[in-house]
Amino acid sequence: MYDCPNCAGNLQFDIQTQKMKCANCNTLIDPYKLEYTKGMADERAADELDEEFNEKYEVTMFSCPQCGAKIYSMDTQAAGFCSYCGSTTILNSRLESVVRPKYIVPFQITKNRCVDIFRNYMKKSKFIPKELRDEHAIESFRGIYVPFWVYKTKQDDFVSFKAVQYKKELSGQMKYTYNVSGYLNCDYYGAVHDASAAFEDDIGEQLLPYDLDKFQKFTPAFLSGFYADIADVNPGVYDKYIENVIAKVTVENLKKHPMMHGYLVGDDPWEKFDFKTKIVDVQLVMLPVWLLSYRKGNRIAYIAVNGLTGKIAADMPISPAKYIIESFILSLPVFGAVKLLLTATNHTSFSQLGIRAFGYIVAWLAVMVMYLYTSNMYWIWERSKRFGDFGKDYVQKGEHGFNEKWLPILRREKTDGFINKVTWLVSSTCCIGAIVMGLTPLSDFVIGGYNIIFLLFGLSLITGALGVSIVGLRFIMRMEAKRKIAGYLIALWGIIGPLAVYWIPVKDSLMYLTIFISTLCGIYTFMDIIGRYNILCTRKLPQYQYQGGDHHV
Repeated sequence: MYDCPNCAGNLQFDIQTQKMKCANCNTLIDPYKLEYTKGMADERAADELDEEFNEKYEVTMFSCPQCGAKIYSMDTQAAGFCSYCGSTTILNSRLESVVRPKYIVPFQITKNRCVDIFRNYMKKSKFIPKELRDEHAIESFRGIYVPFWVYKTKQDDFVSFKAVQYKKELSGQMKYTYNVSGYLNCDYYGAVHDASAAFEDDIGEQLLPYDLDKFQKFTPAFLSGFYADIADVNPGVYDKYIENVIAKVTVENLKKHPMMHGYLVGDDPWEKFDFKTKIVDVQLVMLPVWLLSYRKGNRIAYIAVNGLTGKIAADMPISPAKYIIESFILSLPVFGAVKLLLTATNHTSFSQLGIRAFGYIVAWLAVMVMYLYTSNMYWIWERSKRFGDFGKDYVQKGEHGFNEKWLPILRREKTDGFINKVTWLVSSTCCIGAIVMGLTPLSDFVIGGYNIIFLLFGLSLITGALGVSIVGLRFIMRMEAKRKIAGYLIALWGIIGPLAVYWIPVKDSLMYLTIFISTLCGIYTFMDIIGRYNILCTRKLPQYQYQGGDHHV
């Protein structure tokens, strides 16, 4: 703790003045002056401090008895809750020596301003739980300095890559691919990645960027009144990630180079570039984050605000009750509009479907529900597998092979994307064809006893249903939890029922019954999606055992 030289009161960093401020007499003091006074007999410049003084410093380390997460502070105050698992328990504390960061970006956004940013954000989220709107919960934002590795890289070697040029010729548009080679000499500074296993990687990426011009030489005085996360992930864990980030920047620079005018670089999204990127230096910097956690059952959501720019990253669950009520109210004018549309189409192609138009609409809604259900289930599975969270893999399991995890996933997603593109291309073409036919004398054309309009609309529905069902089944079978296929089958019945009565002549009463059952299947599946979405946008309660990593890198 830092004492006021005038009244011995507690000095804390004041965001508005960017100085240390006494809680009793309002004295303002330069944070660096405190360090020189506390660490040395005379007030020399920061770069003259001896190497041992710069290497480590002593803090109060708080550890959560529930999840094991660790944060530290310059103050000896007791922490009453854990920011990472939401436990309202007194954290264990002890004095420890931790690595001294190179730089720090002091908080520029006050807590009041942070709360205002979150309130404005909530206005766009109509269905969030009432607990997150509670003023007491909003006031629980905690200022935490999160450690980030800042990388300095260099590309200084002979490289080669592909460039593409398209030319119009008599035979059509031709594609020419060239091998380009040359000497590359680039220096980059500022690629960053969070150095904490407790701080989720995706949140850190969403909060970027931080202005490099705001970097200041680190002094522990900035931490007074705040908490800080520990740097427990070795910077080498992110080497491949940083190299890929730098490669993308180099590609963008090559596109702008005068000699590449008329040529495309990176035309193939799967092309890998080897620019011989070398990481020449890594520095530890503390960046400001306002963090709020929302816990419900065994799930937790995080709301993080960039303490410099005010950029927000939030996990926002949905309240099912609020969603049902508001969706029902909003659906009334939509159904009214559909009714008017069907009434007005007495002389259009759609009217030729007759009563089957209702089944057609319900079947397409069921297709959309199937798509939403399976894709959300797959995202939940990806998150539960922690794909891409390299820091957590390193600290908990000592794993470095994160690139290998993604390769089979990316290959399958490429195939799924191709199936989706073909599906929607054929479906939309058939729908457009039916509408065009309906406006011409060909609307009465019959093939095999079926009207051409009927056939085209039916083909569009079959194609869409088949494509979405195949991709959805690929999603479900890719996951270990095969029992989740029950939701897939319910959604599939919502498609098959209306699709069957579209083609098979049945009594009106049976058709309405089938449509009603299909609608119930869609409602059930969609409510399941909301439940799954709340899993998707929240996270498992964290458990940090810190195995395999140096806690104080």
